[in-house]
Amino acid sequence: MQFDWNYLFSLASFKDFWTASLLVAWLSILTWTIGVVTGFFRCVSSY
Repeated sequence: MQFDWNYLFSLASFKDFWTASLLVAWLSILTWTIGVVTGFFRCVSSY
């Protein structure tokens, strides 16, 4: 199977690609932050 490098580089010109990428990154950071905060309060409340 050949990897299509031209297709990969052409994605850089699509605004929707960057919007979706930033959305995924933002949701990942949000999920990680919620998990850390929830874990912290769960740990603190057990003492």
